[in-house]
Amino acid sequence: MTTVIDCAGARIGGAKRLLNELDRYLVGSTEADLHVIGRDRALTPYWLIRREAVVRRPRRSVAMNNVSFLAGGEHRTVVVHNALHFLTSAETMAFGRRLPPSVHAQAQVVRRALLRADVVIVPAQSMAERVTRVVPSARERLAVLHNPVSVPRARCSPPASPRFVCPIVPGPYKMLEERLTVALEAADILAAPPHRVDIAIDVTATPAAFRRHAVVSHPRINFLGALTPTQVEDLVRGCSAILYPTELESFGYPLAEGRAMGVPVVGLDTPHNREVAGPALVPYARQVAHEVAAAMFAALAAAPAADPAPFDPGRYFARLLQRPHR
Repeated sequence: MTTVIDCAGARIGGAKRLLNELDRYLVGSTEADLHVIGRDRALTPYWLIRREAVVRRPRRSVAMNNVSFLAGGEHRTVVVHNALHFLTSAETMAFGRRLPPSVHAQAQVVRRALLRADVVIVPAQSMAERVTRVVPSARERLAVLHNPVSVPRARCSPPASPRFVCPIVPGPYKMLEERLTVALEAADILAAPPHRVDIAIDVTATPAAFRRHAVVSHPRINFLGALTPTQVEDLVRGCSAILYPTELESFGYPLAEGRAMGVPVVGLDTPHNREVAGPALVPYARQVAHEVAAAMFAALAAAPAADPAPFDPGRYFARLLQRPHR
């Protein structure tokens, strides 16, 4: 049976990383019955209508972009990986204007399309709980599969001068500026007695993404701008630890990369972070400077074993595409 995979909308962040993993999986593949559509396209209403005509029986359809095919294909699978489409009322109120207005309209489309899917794939248990809370009927059709993470090269030795990497694409709802303010205060604490440890924080964003002078002008922060997934992988391989201060995630590739490569991950002590980062997580309980500082200091001595098994690309795509594991 021919399988059509829609990857429209995969331009940045985790969606782009997932598409890169698919491309790696397909390298050298001789399976002529796999067709990828939507590459380099935005996920628009026009495209959602047009793609239905591409998938005719007896085809299997796989939507990697949250919105299930509605009629195309005899068997429809959708990958749901945007937590913003399944917020609680309390979260929606807390985010307020930080949420783009389009998110509310998108959420209605995603939720309605979900009713047409035969299989719903989510990347973590937290997303499974979000989806089934809003669409209870999806429970029997839902499977939790951690996103795939390829680890092409081993981790480098930690740098002589401690460097933390914060590989997050900025967004208003992520409150990254507030989180970095706390992290920089934590770095200042560690620079003073009794620790006297000078820590640099590399951020994959430009200064234009931030407004606070305390962040933009801080001597311990380095703005690297937007990087390719390969560049981010290299950055993670050579850092002391990953700094991942966000609170709302459907998966969080940096959490998984830290675990897969054996790089400590400093982040909140939440069930989601523990699930994805596993033993690589060096947690703190609250977003306050002294607790973040304690976790950052502990991360410098942490040496988690590399654990790529939960993110095996072969197993992931075998399940997603209904193919033998290879």
